[in-house]
Amino acid sequence: MNKSEIVQVVFENKLAKVSCCPIAESIQGYDPKLKDFELGYDVAKAKAGLDELGYKAGADGLRATPDGKPFKPVLYTSTSDTHGKISTLLQAQFKAVGVDLQIKQLEAGALLAATPKAEHDLYLNGYSWNEPDMFSLFLSCDRIASSNRVLYCNPELEALIR
Repeated sequence: MNKSEIVQVVFENKLAKVSCCPIAESIQGYDPKLKDFELGYDVAKAKAGLDELGYKAGADGLRATPDGKPFKPVLYTSTSDTHGKISTLLQAQFKAVGVDLQIKQLEAGALLAATPKAEHDLYLNGYSWNEPDMFSLFLSCDRIASSNRVLYCNPELEALIR
């Protein structure tokens, strides 16, 4: 994901800053060593990674799953103007690597009701907080279907978080 493009186009380089990490530099507990884990934006590397995982591009440039079905991940997001603009940019960025990203915009209440059903592949929403311990909010097994809307649960990570 080209975060710089999103900040430039959607936020006109105002009110938002590109962060390398899940913890912003302004949050207590931020460690500059986290920058070492920045993935960056590299189309060639993304294409190579998808190829390696078996998501091969067809003659039209679009990718298929390893079992040959069209690869069309679904992004759930709200109907906010900002999320619409970000989603459209993400769709173009995904297409650059051969991924046909589908966008499903839902009203806030419908979005919160839909995400626990795990019908989405990706989820875009916005949060503001000044709490450095967001991992327990967004990645805890105990918070699946509440604040953990990506439905991620890893007992090993859970042990590290606690």
